Amino acid sequence: MTTAAARLPGDDGLAADAMQAAYFRGTLVDERQQVAAHVAEHRDEMARCLTSGSASAVTHLRAQVASMEAELLYLDELIAGLDRRFATSWSVRD
Repeated sequence: MTTAAARLPGDDGLAADAMQAAYFRGTLVDERQQVAAHVAEHRDEMARCLTSGSASAVTHLRAQVASMEAELLYLDELIAGLDRRFATSWSVRD
């Protein structure tokens, strides 16, 4: 079993890891964009509910927005972690 620590510089495994990480990063960025769009939609709906006086709907929407904002933070952390780990691999061009 080969681990990241046991690999030599220039090992094809590192290149494969970087390629997989880049793909996963793209997937996370796409997911983040979708969640951010949902947050914006829910905030717009919340504004409409505030105008119409629907307090129970506002409470429900606030909880949903808070949950989605927590998901955004989590996605940001995952993306940043991949960036920290693989940025040098992604910036190197053969």
